[in-house]
Amino acid sequence: MTGMPRVLIVDDSEDNLYYLRTLLEAYGYDVESAVHGAEALAKARHSPPGLVISDLLMPVMDGYTLLRQWKLDDHLRNIPFVVYTATYTSPEDERLAIDLGADAFMVKPKEPDEFMAAIRHVLSRVTGTGSRPVHMSEASDQDIVKQYSAALVRKLEEKTIQLEAAN
Repeated sequence: MTGMPRVLIVDDSEDNLYYLRTLLEAYGYDVESAVHGAEALAKARHSPPGLVISDLLMPVMDGYTLLRQWKLDDHLRNIPFVVYTATYTSPEDERLAIDLGADAFMVKPKEPDEFMAAIRHVLSRVTGTGSRPVHMSEASDQDIVKQYSAALVRKLEEKTIQLEAAN
């Protein structure tokens, strides 16, 4: 154990997992990984990390669903959750993540120094404070479902346009 918080990285891309693991370990963090939200939840419930960094677009359980489950879990809700995504990048996507309780929202790729500065910033907000209030917006469950549905429709429309252009 290095004294640094253990970080759980959640991403279905082996390249992304390798990059983040290498970067975080170079800064002294212990790192564990999961390839989707369901695996991450199981690992975190067994042994809670000090921080989670999650992609949004993943099979089995996506990052939005993981974030919602994370913040509803009494044992995990105070653990900082960072969204790191290359797919859901619009302001509406960020708003949904923040409404669900994300502590930070970053778009891939980030320069290593900038990424690590953001991680340190998130951790500095919780260091030494013990428990902290969990930020969840006043948005209702119905509003969250609408935002989530809109995000999925936007991505589907983008993919449709890309396929039409390719054909």
